[in-house]
Amino acid sequence: MKLTLSGLKDREAFANAGISLPSYDVKQVVCETKKNPGWATSLS
Repeated sequence: MKLTLSGLKDREAFANAGISLPSYDVKQVVCETKKNPGWATSLS
């Protein structure tokens, strides 16, 4: 079990260890963030 992009593909190993992985496509989020970096803010 490795906490890397390729390691995240082994979802079963994480599940067996009781670790929940994100349901979104991490690789896609990385690509979008590189294209449009910035911080999301929420001000009330």
